[in-house]
Amino acid sequence: MQPLLLLYSETNADNISSRIGKSEYSYYFVLKWFAPALATLGEIKIIHDPLTEADHAYDLAAQQGRPCVLFSFAPPHRTLMPQRCPIVPLVAWEFDRIPDYSWDGQPETDWRYNLKRAGCAITHSQFARRAILNAMGEDFPVWSIPAPVWDRFHARGLQYHGEQGRTPARGINLHVKGMLYDSTEHIPSDPSEGLRQARLDMARPAPVQVTKWQRRAARWQKRLHKVTRLFKADEASNTAPAQASPPPLHHLHAKGVVYASILNPSDARKNWCDIVTGFVSAFQNVEDAVLVLKLNELDSTNTFIHMTFMLKKFMWMKCKIYIFNGYLEDHDYDQFLDGIDYVVNFSTGEGQCLPLMELMSMGVPAISPDHTSMADYVTPENAYILPSFKTLSSWPHDSRLAFSTLSCQVSWEALRNAYTESYQRAKLHPSAYQVMSRAAMQGLAQHCSLKVATSTLAQVLTSPAVTSPAA
Repeated sequence: MQPLLLLYSETNADNISSRIGKSEYSYYFVLKWFAPALATLGEIKIIHDPLTEADHAYDLAAQQGRPCVLFSFAPPHRTLMPQRCPIVPLVAWEFDRIPDYSWDGQPETDWRYNLKRAGCAITHSQFARRAILNAMGEDFPVWSIPAPVWDRFHARGLQYHGEQGRTPARGINLHVKGMLYDSTEHIPSDPSEGLRQARLDMARPAPVQVTKWQRRAARWQKRLHKVTRLFKADEASNTAPAQASPPPLHHLHAKGVVYASILNPSDARKNWCDIVTGFVSAFQNVEDAVLVLKLNELDSTNTFIHMTFMLKKFMWMKCKIYIFNGYLEDHDYDQFLDGIDYVVNFSTGEGQCLPLMELMSMGVPAISPDHTSMADYVTPENAYILPSFKTLSSWPHDSRLAFSTLSCQVSWEALRNAYTESYQRAKLHPSAYQVMSRAAMQGLAQHCSLKVATSTLAQVLTSPAVTSPAA
């Protein structure tokens, strides 16, 4: 008889529209990726409260003679522990040390507390697995299983480009419903005009562009109350819009080599400002270099204002930057993914990085460090690797912000150089670009396919840690 597999995430279909960009929201999307793999191994059931539902479901399954296991998509300090039902925490982690002591009088802030009670865990990288073993001991059952995104995104890549890999520098053409920042509307492309405006700005008490965005902010704020359910995109996923008054429709059309990143700008680990400044520094005089940022946050007004402030320091730029936060129709979503030539990551650490995995599965080469989880799939064959070094850091949920662990600082100069080298490859050596594209597809097949995930999940379900958990 098939086992009953309970799936839980604090963020779910009912509250995702209000949680985009907030702490732990991405666990819901990890759950959505794991569900098809788990469905091949048992009957899956989404639950909303492990403390009231898990043990009840476990008791009913036991009466039927079938196993029942709870897969909890949450960090250990937010994991809700049932009394009888076996539980497998799925944990994303990007630091070299897990929390191994408690604070604020809360024992669960020490991750070992709930990991010991669970008796096992799944994480998404060998880096995180090693961090857990260092704290729990070498005998602790912990598996590394990345979210199985490859099959669906690889199929998209094949649909548009076939097995030969992507054709670079074709540009991007799509419509966005929501908020769009277009650098060509705010930053001059002519150096003399940029210098002239800079002189005028110095004489003004407040920059004109900031006043413009502040005037728009009130209108956007009212509109956002009605359209937040449109902004359900995860780190490269798209869902249907809720009924609301129509958001503004923008046409994003640009020719050239397209770089893209999908991120939450409120997450300081993503270093989105460095992605932008490195791009402009490399391509200030290049008209057909394009950077597109797709944002995962409810309100991008402050981000857009910050962008204007930052870009005005360059005074002028011929390259183009577009930032959007909104809903894409299916056709436009495909156009967005299909138009990307390079996916850019400049973060200090990643639990797995779904957008990077998804786009590389489609055959998009990367510009990325190879630290933390990315060490498992970012290689010289499929990416321009950015060097990094260790620096002191704090655990994200530590209210004291104590230096307790290490994170990775990435070289800005290496990013700027990678932009230049990758542009030359896409423009002058398209066959070499396609070699990287094929390497990305092939490498991610070994890392995050349904086949890989299902095989390891089957091992989890037959492990004594799950079938015979300690009392």
